[in-house]
Amino acid sequence: AQAIGASLGRPLTKALHIRDQRQNLSQMRLGPDYIDVLVFDVSLRLGEGGREGGLSLILPLSALDVIRASIRELDARAAKDRPNDLWKSLMRRTAAAAPVAVDAVLHRQALSVSALRDLRVGQMIEIPRQATDEIQLSIRQPGGRVALLATGQLGAFQDRKVVKLVTSLDGRVTTHVERALRPARTETENPAQSAS
Repeated sequence: AQAIGASLGRPLTKALHIRDQRQNLSQMRLGPDYIDVLVFDVSLRLGEGGREGGLSLILPLSALDVIRASIRELDARAAKDRPNDLWKSLMRRTAAAAPVAVDAVLHRQALSVSALRDLRVGQMIEIPRQATDEIQLSIRQPGGRVALLATGQLGAFQDRKVVKLVTSLDGRVTTHVERALRPARTETENPAQSAS
């Protein structure tokens, strides 16, 4: 209970009880494959004899709202904007740690279908001389769209090819990321103070 409270940022107000035991996960039915679960792995040392074991506490993410409701009852204002929503906090931490693939595009060239068909191994494709100084750094978005982050320059560092930024990151992307990862304001904060 203390570990869950520490992870969720609030102490639990209700006791946890072991209803049943299984020796391994293959004996359990957790639900459909598309259901996400939160797993707490706990290492145990039992008694003075040094017996060791492990405990996996498995919580469906849909249970977080139930746990949160058991922590304290929401008033009307908190229910409206839920500034300390555990789901949002968890998703914010998950998003902050998620890897993002950044594509570095040296050059784009349009070719006809017949030219594509005629490409052969070893064939030389010319690219503009300034292409190494105008590498586009971008990330893919849903729907096949691409968001341009910045422009870079091709270089080398410790026997590796690298891209050095020559322009700042797009301000819209920076603002979006900062807004998405910004911690929710606490209930003691005045919304007017937060806006200033």
